[in-house]
Amino acid sequence: MTAVALFADHNVIAPTHVAVASLLANWRGPEILEVHLFHAGWTTADVGRLHETAAMNPAPARLHARPLDLARFDTWTALYGTRMPYGRLLLAQLLPSHDCVLYMDVDVIVEMDIRQLICACTPGIPVSALPGWDFGHSHDAALTGRLSVRPDEPYFHSGLLLLDLAWCRREGITGRFLEFGDRYRTELNSHDQTVINFVLRGRIAPMPTDLTTHLYPTTAATDRREGVVHSFCGSPKPFDPAGNLLNNNHAYFSQWLQRTALAGWSPNSLRELARAKNLRLLRPVAGTLLKRLATLGRGAA
Repeated sequence: MTAVALFADHNVIAPTHVAVASLLANWRGPEILEVHLFHAGWTTADVGRLHETAAMNPAPARLHARPLDLARFDTWTALYGTRMPYGRLLLAQLLPSHDCVLYMDVDVIVEMDIRQLICACTPGIPVSALPGWDFGHSHDAALTGRLSVRPDEPYFHSGLLLLDLAWCRREGITGRFLEFGDRYRTELNSHDQTVINFVLRGRIAPMPTDLTTHLYPTTAATDRREGVVHSFCGSPKPFDPAGNLLNNNHAYFSQWLQRTALAGWSPNSLRELARAKNLRLLRPVAGTLLKRLATLGRGAA
C-alpha cells in the first residue's frame, strides 16, 4: 500500500489542489494510492472541492481529509503565523495503519509516478529527505552549535520525506521530536526542519537529486526538468500575491490549476490579499521585486 501525506492550512488551498491533481495524474496503479490530507481552517466546502479535484483524475486513489488540532504547538515558533509544519512530526501517530509514508509539502508539482521516487530511495534507512546543506549554514546554526553538532554535518530539507513509520513507532521518535521541540520551542527558526534534522542525525539518507528539483521565482521555464517532483521555493511563489508578475513559473502552475476544481482562482483577489499570511509576505515579495528591478537596470546599462 502506497501512502502520501500532506498538511495544509487555509492559506495554501490552491497549491494543495495542484499537488493532488499532479500526483494523481501521474499515478499508474494498479494499486490504490492512499492520499491523506491533514488540514486546519478549511471549510466543508473547501474539502468538498478538493474531492472534486481528485475525482477529475481517473487514477485509482482514495483521498482522506481530516482536520488537525495544532494546539499542542501553540508555544512553538510559528511560520508566517501558522504552526502547520509541525504536524508532520506526528505522522507515526496520525497514520497508525501505515508502516511507511511519503510526506510532501503542498507547494509541489509531481511530474512522475511517485513510486519511482519511493523505490529510488536507499533501502533499510528509516528516513529519506531532500539533501540541503549543513548545520553550519542552517538558520538554526547557533542553536545546534550549542548542542555540539558539528557545523559540517549534513542538514536536509523537510519538504519531501520518506518515513518508515513502523521504525518511528518502535524507536519512540514522535516523543523525541516533541521533547526537543518543547525544550527549544522559541528558537526554532527553521521550525520542524531542525527538529527532524537534530533528532534523526545519522539516520537520514538523501533522496536522488535527479528525481527532485527546486523552482525559485527566478528559475527560467527553459531550465525546468521533466519527470521529477518540483518544489517551489523562495518568494513569491506562483500562488502568492504578485506571483503572476514576479515568478517565472507562474504559467506552469496555472496550467495545472486549470486541471482542478479551482480553475480560474487568483492570488490577487481582495480576499486573498487580505489573508494574514499574504500580508506577512510583503517584505520578501518586495525584496524579490527590488532584485528584479536591479537586474533589469544592469541589463539596460
